[in-house]
Amino acid sequence: MDKKDALSGFGEVDVDWLEDHDAHAFTFNLPGLRAKDVTVQILDDNTLQVSGLHPIRERSFGNWRAKERPTGPFRRIFYLSGF
Repeated sequence: MDKKDALSGFGEVDVDWLEDHDAHAFTFNLPGLRAKDVTVQILDDNTLQVSGLHPIRERSFGNWRAKERPTGPFRRIFYLSGF
């Protein structure tokens, strides 16, 4: 399975995924989120889904000069091989 077929999703979430002969290890970059803001699910025997919501930062004053941090929902799906 190539990388394109192994994962899918939407929203901005950086992830490192390491696979060896008997395990998969994931490290997600989710700054500002608490564990209760993230859902991790096993959808079937070889599919992992991680989803959540980056908070939407609204201001009633000022003009944004830069707004680069992600906001809104995200979902990443990983198709695990060999298990």
